[in-house]
Amino acid sequence: WVGMSLLNYFGKAKQSGDQPPAKKRRLNEVETKESKESKVEEIRKEETSDVLCQELTADQKRQREEENKKKAIRIRQQRAAEKIEAVLGPMIEPGWKDLLLQQTKKAYFGKLILFLERERGSGTAIYPPPHLTFNAFNASAVEDVSVVILGQDPYHGAKQAMGMSFSVQTGVRVPPSLKNIYKELESDEGVSFKAPKHGNLQEWANQGVFLLNTVLTVRAKSPNSHQNKGWEEFTNAVISEIDRKCDHVVFMLWGSKAKAKSSLINKKKHLILNCPHPSPYSAANGVCRN
Repeated sequence: WVGMSLLNYFGKAKQSGDQPPAKKRRLNEVETKESKESKVEEIRKEETSDVLCQELTADQKRQREEENKKKAIRIRQQRAAEKIEAVLGPMIEPGWKDLLLQQTKKAYFGKLILFLERERGSGTAIYPPPHLTFNAFNASAVEDVSVVILGQDPYHGAKQAMGMSFSVQTGVRVPPSLKNIYKELESDEGVSFKAPKHGNLQEWANQGVFLLNTVLTVRAKSPNSHQNKGWEEFTNAVISEIDRKCDHVVFMLWGSKAKAKSSLINKKKHLILNCPHPSPYSAANGVCRN
């Protein structure tokens, strides 16, 4: 009897197939209903959150795109600085290197590098090749510059441009512009000059003649193709650096684009000579008789 009372009090052991008490089943049904309602509410909250996120993404899309562009530019600037450092190496004078690396940190230079990468990535030939782009900065220290010959943009024929205005690599035919320069020098009274058979002006550069173009790269067979891409701002900085660090420099500005740089030069410190560009198309308007 006692054993039966204990079983009745606590309930008998559950057998397989036994159903839970009716009261227990009703409680489970209530819990299941509440659980379903809770899950539905959670799903609604998640959907609402997703919609809000989508709205925020739409509102902030332009801002995020701008941030991504700026980040890409910063990365390219860093890569450009590393490339310039690797290309220039120990050859370039520290004053020039400092200026170049300063410019790579500016927004315009990042955009310029992006443009050049796209140009080369499209399979377009760009002159001069990258390792010669800053060749003019390798010949002498900024303080040693005595003459600046400022041209327009590089030669756009194969194997011509070598990173110095009007100069071509040894073995390349002398271009018409440089022939006109040679003729002018030969005809000058009081100047003992015999035109060489080559067009490499490295010897001039070694003596303090800074051979600079207003734009340092060009697309093959497409003159002026890299204008207004950032090089003008870079060469403005270069001319301003020479103006600041040097005294009594002769600036020979050849062509209208070169003449536009005259406002950067202190006329009380330096001599400015404005001349037509020596190309056959411009030389008909007269040559420099300074």
